Amino acid sequence: MAELARILEEVVRFYVNEPRNLRIDPAQNRVTVARIFSFYHEDFENYVSEKNLTGIGQPILDYLKVYANEENRRALDGLNRPRLEHFDYDWGINDIHAPTVTGKSG
Repeated sequence: MAELARILEEVVRFYVNEPRNLRIDPAQNRVTVARIFSFYHEDFENYVSEKNLTGIGQPILDYLKVYANEENRRALDGLNRPRLEHFDYDWGINDIHAPTVTGKSG
């Protein structure tokens, strides 16, 4: 079980720190996150509450700070009650008929 917990934590850290899932804009005092944080906000809010991780009183940002790398954590710490926005969700990723992305240019 400890190995699974370690792997899950690694995956969460990777996900949170991916630029397509987190954008911090200090000039606009804005944080843009993946739409999943909106869809399942109660889960993230409950996690923060249960683990007593409340820091700035914005549960999603408190959650992100737990898993943010050093650079992102510093950027988040430098904001003052930032506006939270969400990236558009690409529903096409759920389409089994959508073209497969291979990472190769053509």
